[in-house]
Amino acid sequence: MNLLKIKQLNRELAQIPSITEKLDFYKTNYLDKYPGDLLWEYFKMQTAKEKGEKLGDAFLGELRIPITEKEIVPVLHAPSLKFPLTYRIEYYHWMLYFLAEKLFKDYYKPFYEREISKPLGKNIIKGEFEKLRRVRLNAENLLKTGLINIYEPNELTDEILYLWYKNDYYSHIEINVQDKENKHVVSVCKHNYVFPFFSELLKVSAKETKPEIMKLYGIDTDKLVSELFKRGFFDKDDQVRMRNWLKGIPLKSPMNINKPMNHFASLIASLQENNHIKNTKNFCCTLIHKSFLFHNETVKWNSIYNSMKKNDPTRIKIEDKANYINIQKFVNKS
Repeated sequence: MNLLKIKQLNRELAQIPSITEKLDFYKTNYLDKYPGDLLWEYFKMQTAKEKGEKLGDAFLGELRIPITEKEIVPVLHAPSLKFPLTYRIEYYHWMLYFLAEKLFKDYYKPFYEREISKPLGKNIIKGEFEKLRRVRLNAENLLKTGLINIYEPNELTDEILYLWYKNDYYSHIEINVQDKENKHVVSVCKHNYVFPFFSELLKVSAKETKPEIMKLYGIDTDKLVSELFKRGFFDKDDQVRMRNWLKGIPLKSPMNINKPMNHFASLIASLQENNHIKNTKNFCCTLIHKSFLFHNETVKWNSIYNSMKKNDPTRIKIEDKANYINIQKFVNKS
């Protein structure tokens, strides 16, 4: 291979800050620009000196990383455990969607385009479309009724995998996707690419159900947020974010709470039990888990849920006068 071009690629990648941007750059400017054999043509040996050397030229993995005995592109390779967890999560999150898109383009799209032209092809695709739709509906119903735990599941069912995809749980955990047959890749492929493709083939609407949001009623939000700030739950700059969260506006990134988790979970549980929050306890627990860090640490879903139970020892009760928050102080006067 042309060592100068591999060195040039390394220099280009070194100028780009994040691993996501590096991978995007490589995909756009190399994989997409030089598909198939064109990538080999681009990286092939050109100088007489290089042609005289016996190099083990190859493309490595689904990313087709150019490699020789003399030069590699280290930043594109899967990160080892020596890399920070956040870096590994970001790398594999990108790879998950890259492999899912590739699986769709290489297999599902051409397969179903051939099927639709057959006499019974449309019926087959309708059946596959309904299977995916039922997984989605079933997952939403299980989540609303509290019969499914997406953060600590007993097994990775189709419904769990769909909810992980829909809630972008993959941006918070490390899932080492090795190949296109990985169950996470297949699930993301089916829901992110195949499902809308079926809708297009069948000429049916594939409207996504709107995600459930926090529904808070009968509470003076400004007064509540002001009280929480005075008690040291969050920093001054986060008052607007907390106010928005209580009004059902999702946080773009997790917000830090300066108090122990059970203090905040107990407050939300009190609001929910007194019918000021019109969502299930399971939903509230999931939303807290997704939206907040406590002392800059992620808290397990089960711990949050336990603290929301009335009789759990971690629940802040009225006897704890220093930490108990009486929600009646914030009820709107009609």
